[in-house]
Amino acid sequence: GFVLFGERIATVELAGILLAVAGVAWVVTEPRRKAGADPDRDAGARHVTDRQYGLGLRAAGAGAVGPAANLIKAKYGLVGNFPPVSATVIRLLIAVVILWGLTVARGQVRETVRLWGDRQAFRALIAGTVSGPFIGVWLSLVAIQMARLGIASTLMALPPVILIPVEYLVYRTPLSTRAIAGTLVAFAGVALILLL
Repeated sequence: GFVLFGERIATVELAGILLAVAGVAWVVTEPRRKAGADPDRDAGARHVTDRQYGLGLRAAGAGAVGPAANLIKAKYGLVGNFPPVSATVIRLLIAVVILWGLTVARGQVRETVRLWGDRQAFRALIAGTVSGPFIGVWLSLVAIQMARLGIASTLMALPPVILIPVEYLVYRTPLSTRAIAGTLVAFAGVALILLL
């Protein structure tokens, strides 16, 4: 944001960003519990090998580069008060073309259409599509158009800690002390950012 758009961040905001990122990092780097350590929590859970887990972490790290590059390109694309909802529709149409192209290339069209018959899963997918790829992306574009890139992207990186209370309340997943502490640290960072 500073290099490309000349955005400046106050010291308090920078402290808030560092706290929020530290809180999220603390939560997501919590050591993985080994299978069999808690039979009650293991019931119905899918366990991955250490190799799969490592691959998942590397994929997540690489995946984090995509949204960062995306925000920079989107900020350029929203110049001249280009409507964020129009930009969202354009992005979704391109995503549809690419994803269906991959589906065709992998020979999974028939299987994909057949799976739409599961009404419960289909309703959940539609709700997730409206709340995430449409409303979520639209609001993220509004955020980077109206706020500084560093501030907006920090706030958009909070799902890991926002989901912790949801996971506890909805799925009754026990929370570790580290998860609770990391969440509180991240929210303290957000509070600092929002003070200005």
